Amino acid sequence: MLTIILNNIGAVVVVLFGAACLIAPTAVAEWVSFRLEGERGRAEFRTGFGGFFLAPGLFALITQDPVAFTVLGVAWAGTAAARVISFIIDRPGLTATYLGLLAFEIAMGVFMLV
Repeated sequence: MLTIILNNIGAVVVVLFGAACLIAPTAVAEWVSFRLEGERGRAEFRTGFGGFFLAPGLFALITQDPVAFTVLGVAWAGTAAARVISFIIDRPGLTATYLGLLAFEIAMGVFMLV
């Protein structure tokens, strides 16, 4: 039962993030230090982050397929791993936002892979 609850919470977070990227790309991009240039930049952010997060999150919620939840968990774990690699290569600095996002990504991976 706990696994189902955690999986659904994780999928809802994915849907909310995707919806926020679709509805308010400039605000979300600013929050994660993206620079959107012009209409094309906003459009790419809406599609690349909005649609790409929204669709699989909704799919997992609607189907309740354990494989869909696992895929979301693997994606979050991969995102956290890429953030660590990026920290080593790019040296973006240990800001509260960077560490907070890393902690969030790890937590989401754990939620979805429990």
